[in-house]
Amino acid sequence: MVCRNQLLFCIFVSCLCFSQQTITFESSPDSQVLTTQIPGLTFTNAKAIHAGITLNEIDFPAKSGTVAAVDRRGPISIDFDRPAGSFSAFLTHTKRVTLSAYDPTGKLLGTTASPTNRNSAPSPDPGATHNELIEIRADRIARIVLAADPGGSSFVIDDIAFADYIEKPTFSVSPERVTFEYALTLPPPPPERIFIDAEPNANYTSESTARWVRVSPATGPAGGRVLIAFDVSQLPAPGNHQATVTFRSGGAARTVVVILRLAAAPVLYGTPSELTFAVTRGGPRPPPQAILVGSRNVNQLFSATASTG
Repeated sequence: MVCRNQLLFCIFVSCLCFSQQTITFESSPDSQVLTTQIPGLTFTNAKAIHAGITLNEIDFPAKSGTVAAVDRRGPISIDFDRPAGSFSAFLTHTKRVTLSAYDPTGKLLGTTASPTNRNSAPSPDPGATHNELIEIRADRIARIVLAADPGGSSFVIDDIAFADYIEKPTFSVSPERVTFEYALTLPPPPPERIFIDAEPNANYTSESTARWVRVSPATGPAGGRVLIAFDVSQLPAPGNHQATVTFRSGGAARTVVVILRLAAAPVLYGTPSELTFAVTRGGPRPPPQAILVGSRNVNQLFSATASTG
């Protein structure tokens, strides 16, 4: 078996990269029953056939070279040592061919079929040509089955291609919203904790839409705690404000909404501003009087001291 080339693909949806191999059968002897000759693959019901010997290259030409594989005594199955993410082949056939993919538990992942019922001479379907492409993509393909005539000898395949399946990376950020309440001149509240997780472990970056938001650390390895706070030197005018922090890792992005309820400097007041007690020496103690203590702009703790004059 000859591995003709290796290509590197990248699926940008999840930044999933894999190496695709395209296989021909040029090094197989004529009439060799294919089993485990190709590393990583196990064939069932497949046999190599050579042009001019056992392959009718006029009606069933190989896609490349002079050797193809025929379905021998039934559907061709190929088992993968490692799960695949895609499979394709070029085929010439006398009956419509179905391609089915199964996961490691035997569950059917999907099925597709050849574009025509027959593309081989002497009576192909109108517009049909030799070596039609058939392909399927799915997560964790462990086996594929190519089936046409139950007795076999109904199609030939060449230039099969497959790509290893690699688990798509995951990236999460929690919580997705934090809120700060702050009044000017008061000590700032403590930072809020954000937890970042990624599988497999990867680095992250962060970017904020507001200058008053601070992320620490702004970049680093995912899989730990990140602190979000605000910079008192960059605060906007009092009011309600919202910003977004975007975390990115491995092509994925997650956002955290930051809410800031900013009040002006607190103003403490008491009502009434003066109390009068009438006391007779040796007489009963006068009843207590109440003062309403409040704070404008933000709730604030207070303490009281007494003085005499």
